[in-house]
Amino acid sequence: MKKILLLFVLIAYAYAIDFENLQANFTQTIHKQNAKITYIGELFFKNNKNLWIYKSPTEKKVYLNNNIVTIVDDELEQVIFEKLKDEINITSILKNAKEKSKNNYEAVYENTTYHILIIDDKNIKITYKDMDKNNVVLTLTNINKKQNIKNEIFIPKYPDNYDEVY
Repeated sequence: MKKILLLFVLIAYAYAIDFENLQANFTQTIHKQNAKITYIGELFFKNNKNLWIYKSPTEKKVYLNNNIVTIVDDELEQVIFEKLKDEINITSILKNAKEKSKNNYEAVYENTTYHILIIDDKNIKITYKDMDKNNVVLTLTNINKKQNIKNEIFIPKYPDNYDEVY
């Protein structure tokens, strides 16, 4: 989850976004040896709050509020709560992001190199290798920087009968 938040910080820097909130569709593809899995969904961002709504291959919601992660998995009828161990040092990340060529940026954080391609003002592609050496491609499309997102969307909602995991 920490990587998701970091990716958004990198996007904001590389894209030179001046925004209060943002909405976008995302596709995240993880290439493992001879297999790949693709996740599709929608992202909402406002200040230090994120909501990643995964629609495929399974539905779940990932809420990132400051350094608290809440994952609501309706299929498993489960909610996972996790506190990130470290705050991400945004200043350090921003200072280390470098423009490699027009619309191409690179940032290194916790021994991971992120390659960021600004396709146009509505589309961004980020590639990196995760901890397991899998190739990951995250593409944001239909970016809307002026979306009026209400704070209530960032409050996790789930039925009382869901198992809670801490």
